[in-house]
Amino acid sequence: LSEDSYTRTAQEDTKDLRNATTHAHRASRIGSVLLGSVCLIAVILLTTLSFGGTMTYGMLLDIPSLIFMLFCIVLSLAFSGNLGNFGRGVCLAFSHRRREAASEGDIHNLVNTLRFTSRVSILWGIIIGLLTFFVMMRSLAEPETIGPDLAVCVLTLFYGLIFAVFCEIIAARLRALN
Repeated sequence: LSEDSYTRTAQEDTKDLRNATTHAHRASRIGSVLLGSVCLIAVILLTTLSFGGTMTYGMLLDIPSLIFMLFCIVLSLAFSGNLGNFGRGVCLAFSHRRREAASEGDIHNLVNTLRFTSRVSILWGIIIGLLTFFVMMRSLAEPETIGPDLAVCVLTLFYGLIFAVFCEIIAARLRALN
């Protein structure tokens, strides 16, 4: 083989290997998403069955608490200067094209930002839960409001925990890049 043909063959082999690797990563990501979706559906169905089939998913949704939670988390990220890093971390974790552009130090900073966000979301869930608990304690004279108020207390902590799990999953995906 001449030097030119050897170089051309090596470049073609490298290109074929890169394409095969890209397809394998895509297939792996699709498989992970499908497995995660099946597990989530199974958890939802098992939760419904554990309540005797009487649970409605509206019980898990309190829009004002959710908005207030997200607002507090975004404010914490903005005040700490990590709001941009959070967005970049989420984009990098779910995009295969941007991975080559991120250095190891960048990925480490993004992982730290996501772990910070995880801790902050749990803390905000506790703080907002305690605030709604204090509101509930002020209205003990009205027994019919205790149940809904207590549900809001627990839901804010639940939202914080769900957001923390989401952040930890994204951080784990970023750590896998290193």
